[in-house]
Amino acid sequence: MTSCASTENRSAGRRTALLAWLAAGAALWLLMCWRSMALPLSHDEHMYVAAGKLIAEQQVPYRDYPYFQMPYLPYLYAGLFALTPYLLAAGRLFSVLCALGIVLLLALECRRLWAPAAPALRTWVVAAGLGLLVFNPLFNYAGFWAWNHTPAVLLLLAAYGVHCRARGRPGFHFLCGALVGLSVGVRLTMLVAVAPFALALAVEGRSERSLAQRAGSIMMFGAGLLAGLLPALAVMARSPSNFWFDNVRYHALNAQWATDPLRGQLSRKAVFLLRQVLLLPGNLLLALSAAVLAWRFSVRPGTAEFRRPGASCAGWLAMVLFLGALVPDPPQLQYFFALVPFAIIAVLGQLAAQPPERQARGARVLAVAAVLTIAAGLPAYRCLWTARAPEQWVPVRVHRAGERLAASAAGARVITIAPIYPLEGGAHIPAACAAGSFGWRMGALLEAGARRRLRLATPRDVDELAAANRPAVLLMGSERPREEEPLLDFARRQGWDRRAITDGLTLHGAIF
Repeated sequence: MTSCASTENRSAGRRTALLAWLAAGAALWLLMCWRSMALPLSHDEHMYVAAGKLIAEQQVPYRDYPYFQMPYLPYLYAGLFALTPYLLAAGRLFSVLCALGIVLLLALECRRLWAPAAPALRTWVVAAGLGLLVFNPLFNYAGFWAWNHTPAVLLLLAAYGVHCRARGRPGFHFLCGALVGLSVGVRLTMLVAVAPFALALAVEGRSERSLAQRAGSIMMFGAGLLAGLLPALAVMARSPSNFWFDNVRYHALNAQWATDPLRGQLSRKAVFLLRQVLLLPGNLLLALSAAVLAWRFSVRPGTAEFRRPGASCAGWLAMVLFLGALVPDPPQLQYFFALVPFAIIAVLGQLAAQPPERQARGARVLAVAAVLTIAAGLPAYRCLWTARAPEQWVPVRVHRAGERLAASAAGARVITIAPIYPLEGGAHIPAACAAGSFGWRMGALLEAGARRRLRLATPRDVDELAAANRPAVLLMGSERPREEEPLLDFARRQGWDRRAITDGLTLHGAIF
């Protein structure tokens, strides 16, 4: 009788815990969706949304228009855009879905690492890990715009989860490699993650697995990596030189365009890292808690805990992703987002390898860090009050502006560095405008022949662009007015009329 009552109590406790986690997940989903709808339009989003829309119109990236990232995300966007005309909203909600997936995968990894611990301690550690992630400033900055950061990190985190559960099974190693390949196909900088996985396969389990078995695992991982990259290679085959420029050469030119000649590259990145990344409260708390736990509870190489599956690979991934974020010039805050979940897993894995009494003390350190991170991260959600109703949501306002713009354009092609607006309303843009301001500002660094081959619209080519897209109108009023000056100069020289749209947007053309 007592046994039955105890079983029922445990079952009821599990149901209550499950319902609590589901309620927390639903609340988090709504909170992230709301924040995503409240964020101002970023000039980065123009390129990603435009690329997906042009694919939906049967155009091929690189060959037909410029796109300065790997191709997988715009193909996925093209499928989403077939379901709704709200392009920016669809892209942002997909990013939110990926962010929620990252939260879920992190929770699963925390539970795996802390499976032997007492249920109450495990629950608190998982909650602390999620607090360190969800209210981290990099997560809140990079997680909710329509760009490729959250999808790439989600795929890489899924690859890590598969790696930790492989246990020498070839199919799991193949799947892990395929997920890494898909992540690289979304964002090229994820390529640095190949080395930690290969290293982990080479050194983990050396006492249980022969050299031939470990080599076979690496080969299966490599085969999966190639399989994940095959669609990108197929797209590259349509225009190899343009693919190379858009994914490699462009970024070198962008560094040349943005570099301050009075400051050295290393000093510039060191200052950025200190001021813009490390000193952000959530990042500083994570770094300090990791340092405290590493100092107090260091695990000696050669022990069973050091070889614990998955505990070391996460640290290696965090390290290479950190180094990879320092490579681009100029550095950007969102580049450091990818390392955050792996840094949290590495900290929790280090702590999980300790004896129970040390685990309890370390968990208190994590709890304090999580509470302070949540307190520091709450102001990131202050913008929610400005978007209380759907008509105030930024993607909805952008879509309404796009509809008014398309009606005024009356079928003319819209030349602009802000292509989301015309595309939201169903208007058309020259394919050369798909990269927005990113392609526009490279004009001074390329010869005319190269610009035509790469389908780049630049300030030097406004006359040619307008002549090739008659009738055409020019859109002004984006968040980068200085870069729009060549368009305004052209409209003035042509004596074109001006028509106000909304929110500072204006059209210039001869059709008015």
